[in-house]
Parts: sequence; C-alpha cells; structure tokens
Amino acid sequence: MVGNISTDNEKLASTKSLMQLFKSPHFWTGVLLSAGTTFSLTLLILDKFHESSLRESKTGYEISLAKLEAKNVAKDEELKRRDWEYKKLKTSFDELTKSQLSIKEQYHSSLERHYRYCKEQMRRIKLSTSAYESMKQVIQFDTPQSPIENALYNIYVEAYKCVDRFEN
Repeated sequence: MVGNISTDNEKLASTKSLMQLFKSPHFWTGVLLSAGTTFSLTLLILDKFHESSLRESKTGYEISLAKLEAKNVAKDEELKRRDWEYKKLKTSFDELTKSQLSIKEQYHSSLERHYRYCKEQMRRIKLSTSAYESMKQVIQFDTPQSPIENALYNIYVEAYKCVDRFEN
C-alpha cells in the first residue's frame, strides 16, 4: 500500500506541475505555435494535393480536347470525302444526262428519217397502185389471166395491205 501512495503522490505532483505548465504563457505560446505550424503544414499539404489534382484535371482536359479535335478532323475528312464523291457522281450524272439527250436526239432524228422514208414508200406504193388501177382499166380485167397479170395483181394486193396498215 505504501508503494501505491508514493506513486499516487508522484502522479499528483506531476499533475500539479503540468497544471502550472498549462497556466504558463510559454505553454500556450508553444501550443499556438504548434497549432499554427500544424495548420500551415496542413494547408501546404492540401495546396500540393490541390495542385496535383488540378494538373491531373488539366491533363485529362487536354487529352479529352485532343480526342475531340481528332474526331473533328476525322469528321471533316469524311465530309470532304463525301463532298468529293458527290461532285464526282454529279459530274457523272450530268455527263449521262447529256449522253441520254444526245441519244434521244439521234433516236428522234432516225425516227423522223425513217418516217419520211416510209412516207415516200407509201407515196410510191400509192403511185404504183394508181398505175395498176390505170393499167387495170386499160387492160380491162378483174381477175388475172396471164402470169404477168397475176404478178401485177399480187403486187396490187400487197401494196394495198401496206397502205391500209400504215394509214391505220
């Protein structure tokens, strides 16, 4: 028990000395200085973390910006390629249209020439039929008698069929 009392007395004495230290202005100056130093160190560490975070954010932003610029460049190239293809197709289409118009004009020209040729042939057939009619009246036959008359009659019938078909 005696041992316990001595330790209790020592504890009491050390507590009293600590209490006196707490009351001393040097203690409070030390406490304030250490608190200020701790606060300053904390601010310094937080500032370094903040700078590091800002650098990472800036780097991330620059990477994102570079990716966006790369996408924009790729889209611009795609648009230029599509524009070139469109111009090429438009040129080809214009050339095809000109070619089609040329072919159409040639076709109409050929059709017109063929129509004039057919018209001339019709005129000749009509002349031939009128000549046959005249000859028929001169010869005075309704049904062919000789081979020449038979041939002339066949020509007349075919010519008449052609005239009817063309006029219809």
